[in-house]
Order: sequence, then structure tokens, then C-alpha cells
Amino acid sequence: MAFSLIDVLWAVFGFVKGIFLISLVVFVLSLAGLKIFSYVQKRFSLSWFRAVLLSIFLEVFVLLLVVYFLPAYLGFQEQTYGELLPELQPTIFEIVGGYLFTLVRLLLVSLLFCFLLLPLVFVSSYVFEKLNPKWPHYLRVFIAVFASTLIGGIVVLLLFPWTISGLLYLIFFA
Repeated sequence: MAFSLIDVLWAVFGFVKGIFLISLVVFVLSLAGLKIFSYVQKRFSLSWFRAVLLSIFLEVFVLLLVVYFLPAYLGFQEQTYGELLPELQPTIFEIVGGYLFTLVRLLLVSLLFCFLLLPLVFVSSYVFEKLNPKWPHYLRVFIAVFASTLIGGIVVLLLFPWTISGLLYLIFFA
């Protein structure tokens, strides 16, 4: 079956539209990341690279905490329809140990995500520096975020489509 040019154009348009919507969310997160970056760089007098690593790590760790623990928190809000037998109830040490293990695991996953996102930060930093400085700051940031999100979307969806399921596995099950 041959594809017509209009089908290819609609597919590209749909892809760019999806990337644009994702870029809006990433833009808001990057504005928060810029605030964290400026605070970390001033407070600890770190180099650009170390401040970027630390700010990405902090932002990703907080996002992973929310993504991981929000369903559990919402689940605790539900009514329970029974009670476990005293022999089957977990002890406080088992509960705290499970949460501590999860926090350590999420710290390691955040570190991995930090290094996976670092090339996209380099791309957006390069695009931001190459844009006209007379343009408004937020417009330059959004264009840089859109460029890095577009490159990230192309890499993830066309070159390594298994990464989405792999990253979800890392967050919840690894």
C-alpha cells in the first residue's frame, strides 16, 4: 500500500502537534528548573555543569516522588472493606523499610534520568544561546525547549521506541 503525500504530511503535523503539547508541560517544568538552577549556582557556587546536574536531579526526584506516591496516597483515601488478621499485618519496621527502600531506588532512578536528560539540556542550551538576545527571554526558552523536545521525541519514538516502557518499568517495578 502506497502512502500519499497528504498522509505523510498529516502524520508529521500530528507529531509536531503532540510535541508542541508536551513542550508546554516541559516549558513550565524548565522554568521551575531555571529557578532551581539559579538558586543552586548562587548558593553553592558550583560550575554550570554541576549546577545543571543538581537542578535536574532535584526536579526529577521530586517529580518521581509525586508520580510514584500519588497513586498510593489516593489509594489510602479509599474505604477498606476488611481488616487483616493480626498475624498477616506488616510490622512498622517492614512498612518503614519498604518506604526507605523505595526512596533509595527512586534516588538511583532519578540519577539515571538525570544523565538521560543531560543531552537534551545541552541541545536546549545551545539553541537558547544561538537565538537572538533581543527576543523576549521566555520566547527563547520556549523555542529551546521545543527544539530539545522535538529531538527527544524523534529519538524516543523513531530510534528507541522501547524506552517508554523501559522507563516506566524503572519507575514502578525495578
